Amino acid sequence: MNSSAFIDPDGDRLAYSAALIDGSSLPAWLSFDATTGAISGTPDTPGKLSVVITAKDAGDLTAEDIFDINISSLDVDINGTSGADKLSGGNGNDTLSGLAGNDVLNGNAGNDWLDGGSGIDFMAGGAGDDTYLVNSFWDRVVENAHGGRDAVIASISYILGDNLENLVLSGASAIIGIGNSTANQITGSAAANIIWGGAGNDMLSGKGGVDTLLGDTGDDSLDGGVGNDLLIGGTGTDTYSFGRGFGKDIIVENDSTLGVLDTVKFLSDIIPEQIWFQRGGNNLEVSIIGSHDKLVIKDWYLSSGAHVEQFKTAGGLMLLGSQVDSLVTAMAGFEPPESGQTILPPSYEAILDPLISAFWL
Repeated sequence: MNSSAFIDPDGDRLAYSAALIDGSSLPAWLSFDATTGAISGTPDTPGKLSVVITAKDAGDLTAEDIFDINISSLDVDINGTSGADKLSGGNGNDTLSGLAGNDVLNGNAGNDWLDGGSGIDFMAGGAGDDTYLVNSFWDRVVENAHGGRDAVIASISYILGDNLENLVLSGASAIIGIGNSTANQITGSAAANIIWGGAGNDMLSGKGGVDTLLGDTGDDSLDGGVGNDLLIGGTGTDTYSFGRGFGKDIIVENDSTLGVLDTVKFLSDIIPEQIWFQRGGNNLEVSIIGSHDKLVIKDWYLSSGAHVEQFKTAGGLMLLGSQVDSLVTAMAGFEPPESGQTILPPSYEAILDPLISAFWL
């Protein structure tokens, strides 16, 4: 409190008292010096307090004023040592680095970054959207229910534990990432990864490498990215993304449940006139003309359960799976356009454009 906040015209020595604006006592962490009027303390949580300070002179005359205390969270960086450390954050967005040793890291509130470093580490983020770096099979990550949307960045094969939502695989090794029973987002590295979503509506992204993505149960989204990937949707309504530069991806579908609508979603650089359908043995081959990119839907001609029910472009046009064979038959009369040719030749357009326009709506 400023020394000029209260001035007695008679020069009397003033006595001070303090309470919250509702008349209740000050919180335990906040102390008040009745002689000097000083307020001090270390708060537990961010927020705002309104404190009423009353000054009384020798004649029992009083005056009061209201002081607002705004409490902000501080973001802290805490580094451990080469030994076994115990590091705890506060209510801000903290960065805890254990370095070497078998460490215990507690983030508490806030969106924290916890890196145990080398050793066998225990990490608990607390409330907030926390990120954990894991590099040992023996590292342990603990999250409470409703503790935010949390992510593990792992350079080893890793299975998401309870109450963890996101997993990012890192490093140059071919490792495995497995989700839990909730809706997970799992992202691969540049290496060849196996990514298994498990139960829940998962988003699986292979990035680089020759990846295997397994959606399992739930309505999953599978994006192999660059590389020749194997995409297995499992049961549920699954979506497969495909674009230029993706290579040769294989889709395995085996869900014939009524009402399931599996979808191939082409990225924004692909239009219907650039999509070529043909039969290859028992498989359906979907190529992007002018490129070496191809999507193979395995056993399309053996089982209706192997079908995807619709194909969509980023522009919102849709082709039904039941219409695919008509395009396969029409395109069978032509050789696929040569590499580097990104539009249909004029001789193809006269026959194919009316069908493409009629089916892609």
